[in-house]
Amino acid sequence: DILVIHRDSLTPHPYLATRFNEGAPTISPDGRWIAYVSRESGRAEVYLGTFPNASGGRQVVSTQGGTEPVWSRDGQTLFFRAGNGELTARAVHAGASMTLGPVRSVLKDGYERNPDGANYDVAPGGGSFVMNTTQPVNNRIVWILNAVPDQR
Repeated sequence: DILVIHRDSLTPHPYLATRFNEGAPTISPDGRWIAYVSRESGRAEVYLGTFPNASGGRQVVSTQGGTEPVWSRDGQTLFFRAGNGELTARAVHAGASMTLGPVRSVLKDGYERNPDGANYDVAPGGGSFVMNTTQPVNNRIVWILNAVPDQR
């Protein structure tokens, strides 16, 4: 389940509480949307919903399984790990409702997976990443530059 804690009261209340396993929440930079992972389809998928009220609707972002959602700093792209292990991205067009661009591959496998949250972050501008790697480099942090061509 996903809980929200308002700094005024510090009392948690449910954002999403179902019989399915939900987690890895990340709020969009404008605070209007939330991406999270749910297993309600039988496998982990990335969902996008309204925030702070879940009753405004939601949609599936991933198409073949997904985990580790991370927003770009401008809120126009949502990155996530696809079911095949690739880091992927979808353009996000927010207005009165949310529309999504096509899923595009960003990086092949090679960084450490974490189903409970992202083991990477996106640099401002969205073309570079900092991530943990699974390659034998003595647990170094890897900085990948110019990985994402602008294809919105």
